[in-house]
Amino acid sequence: QIPFATSVALNKTARLAQAGIKEEMQRVLDRPKPYTLNGTFVANSTKHTLTATVGLKDKSASGRAAGVYLRPLVAGMPRHQTGWERALQSIGAIPPGMRAVPAAAAKLDSYGNLSKTQVTEIMGALRTRLRTYKGKGKRAFAAAYFAALPGNPRSRHLEPGIYRRIERGGESSIDPVVIFVSRATYRQRINLESTVRDAVRNNFARELQTALEQALASAR
Repeated sequence: QIPFATSVALNKTARLAQAGIKEEMQRVLDRPKPYTLNGTFVANSTKHTLTATVGLKDKSASGRAAGVYLRPLVAGMPRHQTGWERALQSIGAIPPGMRAVPAAAAKLDSYGNLSKTQVTEIMGALRTRLRTYKGKGKRAFAAAYFAALPGNPRSRHLEPGIYRRIERGGESSIDPVVIFVSRATYRQRINLESTVRDAVRNNFARELQTALEQALASAR
């Protein structure tokens, strides 16, 4: 009965550790998406293996896995380029190796990321170099996006990034949507090892005692 009870205790402790990781994500991340919170996994033990594993998924059939894009926050390292940054680089709208971070004119979604609508507007405008017209009458205005790149004399007065130009009634304004930075390095914010260790220290002995009592009571 002891291997069976030990396996039960390991698996219950692993689930508690998994819950602890989710709680830490909610505490240290800014409005994490459900996809991120559900990016943890538990590989259960058996009475033959007596090993349970808790971690972040590094593979996903529906997009980038949480274990991939959270790695900089787990290990404290530079983050990889996003798909959008690679798309910008493919059309020459961001220098190789640089990262894009939201600025004053960025429209953010409920999770603090640049909205998909604005990303689509930016990519379309940068590819076609066309302005879009919105509103009617006195409220009508023209909007355009452009990239200010290092070494370009026409935008040398601007910090490198992507800007939105608004033209209304003969006047125009320029606002930063994203700013380019040479690297985006994160300090460690999600400590998986510490969270799991605390879960083991706080729960395993109790779970093992309970599992042993139940196993012995049901032994034949």
